[in-house]
Amino acid sequence: MPPKGNNVKSVRAPQPTAAAIRDISVRKGEEKHLAQMEGRYRGLLEAAPDAMAVVNELGEIVLLNLQAEKQFGYRRDELLGQKVTNIIPAGFAERLIADDLRSTEEALAQQIGTGIELIGRRKDGSEFPIEIMLSPLRNADGILVTAAIRDISVRKSAEKHLAQMESQYRGLLEAAPDAMAVVNELGEIVLLNLQAEKQFGYRRDELLGQKVTNIIPAGFAERLIADDLRSTEEALAQQIGTGIELIGRRKDGSEFPIELMLSRCETPMESW
Repeated sequence: MPPKGNNVKSVRAPQPTAAAIRDISVRKGEEKHLAQMEGRYRGLLEAAPDAMAVVNELGEIVLLNLQAEKQFGYRRDELLGQKVTNIIPAGFAERLIADDLRSTEEALAQQIGTGIELIGRRKDGSEFPIEIMLSPLRNADGILVTAAIRDISVRKSAEKHLAQMESQYRGLLEAAPDAMAVVNELGEIVLLNLQAEKQFGYRRDELLGQKVTNIIPAGFAERLIADDLRSTEEALAQQIGTGIELIGRRKDGSEFPIELMLSRCETPMESW
């Protein structure tokens, strides 16, 4: 006999469930390949002598090496996922942002392979001059930018000191009654005075950076070159303080006898 009244319970038939099934073999393969690439790339970053940071298109740091930690004074976990403006306040992020006329790739392409001088900021707030080199890296998430970051504090200090020395030295050159030229170890003219312009018939800009052999064809440059038995310093030392008779050549090709006296000038960057 069937049950009576409210004791009867209705039984629902099972509802069908739709399942969309997608083959993700390709995606999984790409993810595995990307993970392998990241592992190798991380190894390259850690082996680099400079601070290295990888930044996404949003300006967020996604990878960095130990040198970057040391240079900026942060632990790695304090920087990962943070904006690159935390360590490079201005100039870097702007290079990742497209404007109305350029795509992100075009904006970045203008900077690739060129050293860009900017200011870095450490965790303690102190700032220091840096030079960065950018290179693009495309992955499944878009374009990443790898930045090699070099602290150029020492170089900047040397350049400043050299500029001060050069200014003082230039004053001494201009006051000299004789023609004066400063030549580096490559035999290139790096400074000269007004008397040298008059004596050889060149404008200053025509001689700066040119070989000294343009005005003293033989005998001078050879004294800057070391042989198998002498260093460059030893070769030059033998000539210091002695008058050397040679032949000078003017811009018009005419030649005339000259006597030159050599003296050594030490700079932070090189020896003159």
